[in-house]
Amino acid sequence: MKISRFNKDCGNSVDMNIMDGYLFDFPTNVVELQKEAADSFFTDAVTTPEEINKLRRQ
Repeated sequence: MKISRFNKDCGNSVDMNIMDGYLFDFPTNVVELQKEAADSFFTDAVTTPEEINKLRRQ
């Protein structure tokens, strides 16, 4: 990815980024989560072809 223009503003609660006309803003607050809650945000890893076949049959 070639970025020709980049502007960044680090504020107290939001990190604002403009790259080539696209705006990306991220909250900068940090909250501690339990492991189970954090894991629920991500999909499970598929490591073997058999796991993929199980998903296709459902």
